[in-house]
Amino acid sequence: MPGERQQVFLRAAGILERRGGEVLGALAAETGCGRHLGEIQLDFAIKLLRQAAHLAYQPAPQNASCCSSAARTR
Repeated sequence: MPGERQQVFLRAAGILERRGGEVLGALAAETGCGRHLGEIQLDFAIKLLRQAAHLAYQPAPQNASCCSSAARTR
């Protein structure tokens, strides 16, 4: 299962990379951002997806406060 999750993130990063020109055009059309800012955002998104892919194999916390029943009721 972690391998499948990892592949989803890596495929998404690859698609963004291959279709970067289209993404930059959409960013400019929808947000009005310039090319430089669009390239920064695109690069960040690609790196974030790759980082998420590597986290697929990280162990989940067993007793994290975010996962306790008390934290969920807040």
